[in-house]
Amino acid sequence: MNGAALAGQAWLGMLAMGALAMYCIAVAAVVRYPGLGLALTAVIPAIIWESPQAPRVAGVLGFTIYLDDVIVLVLAGALAVAATRGRLVPRSFHVATALLLLAFVGSFLAGAVGGDLGTVVVEARGFVAVPIALLWAASIRYQDGKALGWLMRRYATWVVVGLIVIAIYHGARYGLGGADALLISDSGEVVQTGRILTSGQALILGISALALLTPGDVPSSRWTRVVACLGLATLVLSQQRTATVAIVAGLVVIFVRLGAKQRATAIASASVGALTLAIAYAAGSLGSLPEQLVQSATSSGTYEGRTASWSALVSDAFSRGASVVMFGRPFGSGFGRFEGNGRWVEFSPHNWYVSVFLRAGLIGLILLFWLLVAALRLALRAGVAPWLPGAWVAVTVFGWAYSWPWYVLPLLVCGLAAPFVSDHLGSSRTASTYRKLPGSRRLVGSH
Repeated sequence: MNGAALAGQAWLGMLAMGALAMYCIAVAAVVRYPGLGLALTAVIPAIIWESPQAPRVAGVLGFTIYLDDVIVLVLAGALAVAATRGRLVPRSFHVATALLLLAFVGSFLAGAVGGDLGTVVVEARGFVAVPIALLWAASIRYQDGKALGWLMRRYATWVVVGLIVIAIYHGARYGLGGADALLISDSGEVVQTGRILTSGQALILGISALALLTPGDVPSSRWTRVVACLGLATLVLSQQRTATVAIVAGLVVIFVRLGAKQRATAIASASVGALTLAIAYAAGSLGSLPEQLVQSATSSGTYEGRTASWSALVSDAFSRGASVVMFGRPFGSGFGRFEGNGRWVEFSPHNWYVSVFLRAGLIGLILLFWLLVAALRLALRAGVAPWLPGAWVAVTVFGWAYSWPWYVLPLLVCGLAAPFVSDHLGSSRTASTYRKLPGSRRLVGSH
């Protein structure tokens, strides 16, 4: 082997050691400061419209590693460290989520043994990231329940403000778009939705707005309520129908659980808003916007094509025998089917429940519903912030037309953990008087 080859291998070795060191530093930072991990999850919704495929970070053994892969791997590393330190969220949620992760890993291994590893990895990424994000957020040992509440409020505020700015930029540059609009490049390639936000951006925008409207122990302010209302208005303008319906379902759940005085305030606020919009519409100030929103809301072509795809994929699974029905087909098997218009497509079926069934079978679907039931039971527990039940209902509804975006979920689990921090430490004391739990760390910004 000549000197140039040796030098090249030495350089690659140094790069690998440097990457490993940076990874370890990132994991250690997220373990010590959970707020940093939460901030990392906000990177993807910030860039996903401009970069549907996250930026490439590196290539290893023929596989491309993207930015979202790096973030999930950092959360997985932090999870591996924190998992040895106990838990605050009850066991049922952990067990259901961990078993769902094992089901996905089993499907991954089956696909890796009998198929093309590259295809298997590409298909499994989005699935495996969901339980990893959930387990990471559930495994953190928080030091102070009030500090956690303030952290979630800051996170939700920045998410809403950031996505409003992004939506304004897209609207100014490309127009408001519509439910069936697409952004086409000069070469004729579909670049992105023609709407001002993607479905995942719209969902996390709506959930963050819910968190600001009914924050629980952390006092609300006029500023956060205004930001939340602007976020909900932006959600409607995004014309992401599934996300909007999901958030409306969440608002209904929140409203039902409010006290009589809070309900009266909510009704009065909604009435004032509706009257203001009616006056603006009658005066012609809204232009053609109402008609555009109605046209977008009533367009059903996309949904009809998806339902035909779901039916075809589920029927195909049942035709393959009991083992496929029970355990699903391995990752890498693809999602090829004919849509309602007779067009052959191979992208994911845009239904989280159908997708889980196809890759983990009825076993995976049962585990997913166990996870949801455990989360909803915790969200309905006394002491949990009022927005949590609505947020989990919103995610459940959203899964009917899209896969769960993993970057939305940590915020929801942090909300579930808050009352358990109070149970352990007593929510009336300040952070400086709290005894430290084994392996706990201060949150970023805690006092």
